[in-house]
Parts: sequence; structure tokens; C-alpha cells
Amino acid sequence: MLPNSRPSTPPHNPNYGARMSPESIRSIMHQTLQGLERVDIDPLPSLRSFNNRIYFLKGFCCQFNTQQDDAVLECQDYVLKINGRGFGADKIQNEVSCLRLLETYCPRIPVPRAVAWSQDGSTAEVISKDRAVTKSLNLKTTDGTLGGWILMTRVSGEPVDLLNISSDTKASLATQLADVVATWRQSLPPQIHVGNLRFLEGDCKNSRPDITLPGLSGSTTDKLVIRDLVSPIRNFIQHTLPSMAALHRGPDVFVFTHYDLSPRNVLVSGTPPQITGIVDFEFSGFFPPLDEFLNDNVGNNGDWPKDMYEVYLKQLEDDAVPTPLKSISQGHWEQALFLEKLLESIAPWWLLDHCRGEESNQELNKARAQVLEYLERLPFRR
Repeated sequence: MLPNSRPSTPPHNPNYGARMSPESIRSIMHQTLQGLERVDIDPLPSLRSFNNRIYFLKGFCCQFNTQQDDAVLECQDYVLKINGRGFGADKIQNEVSCLRLLETYCPRIPVPRAVAWSQDGSTAEVISKDRAVTKSLNLKTTDGTLGGWILMTRVSGEPVDLLNISSDTKASLATQLADVVATWRQSLPPQIHVGNLRFLEGDCKNSRPDITLPGLSGSTTDKLVIRDLVSPIRNFIQHTLPSMAALHRGPDVFVFTHYDLSPRNVLVSGTPPQITGIVDFEFSGFFPPLDEFLNDNVGNNGDWPKDMYEVYLKQLEDDAVPTPLKSISQGHWEQALFLEKLLESIAPWWLLDHCRGEESNQELNKARAQVLEYLERLPFRR
């Protein structure tokens, strides 16, 4: 690798091979935004994103200055987010829907504003006077098979740098983040259906929600199945799971959930640092109230220092949001946490491409042992 070259994207990353030429990016910008004189492009380094290819853009428009009787170039910052492999139109629909909901119900929360998006790479929906207008794109160059993308405004700030901030600053940011989470939980109406969001097509306002599970493909998945776990897992699902107290907590109510509140998705600016942006809503939606905390402790375990996370939970309690710290019973929380860990171990998604050979076998054996442990312990946590 050359001394000044950027590291390449690992082949197992979803964003491997996902890219767009500068000509196509500029073509999209000029076709979706009016009056652009110039577009500057700065790609996010490969290892700074996993699921998507990210481009930071500056759009310059010529504005007439009546006081000085001349024209000046005004700059607006944008982000172009391109789907990685394995992601389709549903991810685009979900993130756009979440951003527009937050723009409507929580206008004071600093999140990107969706400007335009494409589910297939050839047509785009462009926001025009609070409505989305469909436009066919005439790209000047061909980048192969184009996938979905979102063009959004860029919020200010840089990801939280936990290594270079004081304990007092960590506590302040934890308090600010809790206030943000409490705001969207209490401002966005809770739902009776669970999951991600999609666009309404035609007259289907009264239709029932549906779930589409794409079929598994490829031999890699088949090779990673541990057959001797099928029977105990099936027995757990049929006999133990229906009677678990964690699943019988009254009527189902699903609240807005970010589902990836990691330091990399919380942007801060200034001195002392203030939260000036929350990003990456591609997996957000309406989920059980515990799910945000479960993901913090399983999928994103260790992302936040323990003392900082405790301040975050305390502030949520002060904001009338129940948390595992106090308002949620320990038994209920432990049972839900074991279920989440069991699910993570049953489907170790990170092994499909990242691990090979003996390393894969070792990780599979580790996951197998964890599944058996959780299956043994869960029946006694009622």
C-alpha cells in the first residue's frame, strides 16, 4: 500500500464494490437540486462505514447579494448514502420514513433531512414543497448495476471521541443523549404494530401489515447450520417460550427506536461538546421499549463506558422513560437479556464472510456452547 493511499474495503464488508463515479454523483445533484453551480465530493474512508458507501458533498449555488449588488456562491453540505450488498429498497424506504417522521414530530432534534432518494438507482423521489415527486434520472455515466441511495442534508459535528474527552464531558453528553431519546419516545406516537417502515403504495391505508422474509441462498449458510441444536431450539420455542413472563407484559405497545445508538452515530461540536447530530436511522423503527437497551447491551456491548451509560439511564428515568436501571424489574430485564443473547448466538451473522476455516469452527463451537447455556438457564428465569 502506498504511504498516502487509503485502506481498501475488506471483501466481506457489505459496502465492498458499492461506489459511484464523480460524474454520476454530480449528475444526481444537478438533477435533484436546482441552481447548483458546483459540486465538491469527499468520499468517507472505506473503513469508516460498513453497510453503505458514504460521500460528503458540497453544493454551491449562486445567490445575488442586493446590498453589494453582486453574486456570491453559497454552500450547502449534503451526504450521499449508497446501499451496500444485500440491502434493497426496504432499507431506503425505512430510513427515509424515519427521517421524515423525526422532521415532523421532533423538529428540534438535529437529524439529516431527506432531500431525494432512489430505490433502484434509475428513478428518484425528490422532495418538492413537502411532497415527493418522482423523476427519471439521466445519468451521464454508467457505474454498473446501481443500487438504492439517499441524498440528505449533512448535520454538523464529528462522532463522539471517547478517548479525548473528560469524565464531566462524558456525563454531559450522556445526559444530552438521554434527553434526545426521551423526546422521540414521547413525541412520536406509539404503534400497535412492530418493525421497520415502508411507503404506502396506492390505496392501502386500511390494509393489514405484512412481513416478507427473503429466502436464504448460497451454500455458505447451509454449512454453518449446527444440526444438533435444531431439536433443543424447537423444543424451547414450542414449550418454554410461550410461558415466559417477559412475553406477557400486557398490551403490546411499540415505541420509536434508533437501534444503533453507538458513539459513531452521535455527532458533537463545540467546546464543551454539544450533541449537534444523530445519524444512521437505517434500522430504526417501532419496537418493544426494551429493544434499544437490549441492543446497547448485546449488539453494541462495550460501545459506551459503564459509568457514562449509567448517567444516560439515570437521565432517562428522570425524563420518565423506564430503564433497566430502576423502573424495569430485574427479573424481566434478565429474562429479556438472555433471550436477546440466545438469538444472537443462534444466528451468528458475523461469521458468514468474516471467519474462514478453523477460525469459523471455533466461533461456531463458541456460539453452540452459548446457545446450550442460555437454553438451560432461561426456563428458570420466570
